[in-house]
Amino acid sequence: MALLRTKSFSGFVVQCALLMMLTSLVSAGVSGQSIDEYQVKAAFLYNFAKFVEWPSELMENSHEPITICVLGQNPFGKSLANVVNSKTISGHPILIRMIAAIRPGESCHVLFISGSERKRLPAILEAVRTASILTVGEGEGFAGEGGMIGFRLDDGKVRFEINLLAAEQQKLRISSKLLNLAASVKNSKVPQR
Repeated sequence: MALLRTKSFSGFVVQCALLMMLTSLVSAGVSGQSIDEYQVKAAFLYNFAKFVEWPSELMENSHEPITICVLGQNPFGKSLANVVNSKTISGHPILIRMIAAIRPGESCHVLFISGSERKRLPAILEAVRTASILTVGEGEGFAGEGGMIGFRLDDGKVRFEINLLAAEQQKLRISSKLLNLAASVKNSKVPQR
């Protein structure tokens, strides 16, 4: 799947800026605001998938869906489904799956690891270590522990950090445009398990 052109990136930047502004309004306690943290994270998940390139053998069929899996408790409610509803990425439809465990051969392109799975994080990351799955999670240290993209809150705003080495080890290419939007990019070694 080829990286998207500048036009798509401009839309992503505008969407991210709007989402960050809305998140700020929520954290400031603006009355009547209906955007919450997980609506913002849902929009980011969709956009992350737009700016990642998977190995070509995983995307041979142009009609194969890009699958976003949520592992553990679903913190998104209907937000993630609402964000991806009727959208495609480079012609691929988007499928959302809620899963309770990682199984060999799991068909996920993006794996959101819920905070409910924090204690199992090392085992989960080991289970997908060679599967070319974009791992996204939340909380301090997620990217430092071997996850690829970690959400964090800074002054009530949703930010993310990227572990570029973890992505490269799984043959995923993250667009430099996405790297430029990250709060930090880690190039350090992924912990060996």
